[in-house]
Amino acid sequence: MAALVEQLTEILKNADADGLDDKDKRNKRKIIIFSFFADTVDWIREYLEGVFASDLKLAAYRGRLACVIGDEGHGGVSREAAIFSFVPESSEAPAGRQDDLYDVLVTTDVLSEGMNLQQCRNIINYDLPWNPMRLVQRHCRPWPQEIQELILRDGTRVKSGGPAVEGFPVESPDRARVAGLVSAVPKGHEGKS
Repeated sequence: MAALVEQLTEILKNADADGLDDKDKRNKRKIIIFSFFADTVDWIREYLEGVFASDLKLAAYRGRLACVIGDEGHGGVSREAAIFSFVPESSEAPAGRQDDLYDVLVTTDVLSEGMNLQQCRNIINYDLPWNPMRLVQRHCRPWPQEIQELILRDGTRVKSGGPAVEGFPVESPDRARVAGLVSAVPKGHEGKS
């Protein structure tokens, strides 16, 4: 989990450096954290709530975390409300529901298909799905934004757009799964995971 906290800190730092104004900085610090397992999503949410409450470097994320598992949200926030409040512009939130309330969305693969989450710049895959197409679906959510690298739970960084397999040891079973992803990305979109 230290690698996750380190990555969140780096994302905040980059958003502050790259953002043109407060709204742009807020959009650039938005993160979707995917996990295949609902229990893992709950565990990540609980952990991050504690970290955001105690770590001053991550204070910008305090109270700005939402969680979606299946058709349900968490903490009295519905799935629909979490999506509208996470990416109100790209989700085309209806009038009266356009407040930008969340910067971190922890979710299962339920949001990897059919959702317009293009306002989000960052994706963290806490675990890798066995089917490489699931990874493609996860990374197509913020399609217009350049996804620069995949960050795995163990902190391994895999650059996208280039030889995506470099981050894995030769004997790693994940190497073959990510290698399959390279050929699954539509031609002409190799650098836009």
